[in-house]
Amino acid sequence: MGIYSLVYSYGLLLSVVTNAVADGWLPWFHDNYFAENFEEIKKNSQKVVLLGCFLSLACIALAPEAVWILGGDEYMSGVYCVPPIVLGILCQYVYTHYVNIELHLKKTKYVSYGTIFAAVLNIVLNAVFIPMYGYTAAAYTTMFSYMCLLFVHYFITRKVLKVNLYQNIFMFASVFITMAVAAVLMLTFELNVVRYVLIIVGFTVFLWVFREYIKKYLNRLKSKKVKEGNGND
Repeated sequence: MGIYSLVYSYGLLLSVVTNAVADGWLPWFHDNYFAENFEEIKKNSQKVVLLGCFLSLACIALAPEAVWILGGDEYMSGVYCVPPIVLGILCQYVYTHYVNIELHLKKTKYVSYGTIFAAVLNIVLNAVFIPMYGYTAAAYTTMFSYMCLLFVHYFITRKVLKVNLYQNIFMFASVFITMAVAAVLMLTFELNVVRYVLIIVGFTVFLWVFREYIKKYLNRLKSKKVKEGNGND
């Protein structure tokens, strides 16, 4: 269990970042939902989801180095638990977009129902599979529970609350494509050269996808430095 605790702690680093992004997104979401700027929410939510996907893949791609730094050679067997742990966190990150709708409409009971369902499902799956496959099973049962919870909150918002705010195909496709890429990365955990090439390719794609946001951020920093320079004169 020490190995699983270490790799799970590493996976939770992603959760810290995604929770910060989600907390920053929530006030903007509520303001724009009140203003009925639904197209703006739909467009920007796609970038927010993509950011989570890229961060998840980065966390998985760097898992061998991270686990070795945190625990050393004796913990390296746990590196294959990182992808399902991270993908579970990604599912959690994506379903918060649907939860935000439930919260905005003050239908908090559905949030509780979903959480109870996922917790019970996870306990049952752990009881069945951990004795059979050991601690590795815990990573996959957690991922599966969060995947189910994503579908549950989608169903609640789309079918129960009758809200069709997001590009749902995009949301689910992003998750499943990320899972597919994660599976490829797992195959390269012992092929460092191949993995590093994939990391460079992925980082290049990230820069291209978010080029407008990066440019705006750099321009903002440049303007800030210019203002500070003028203030010192």
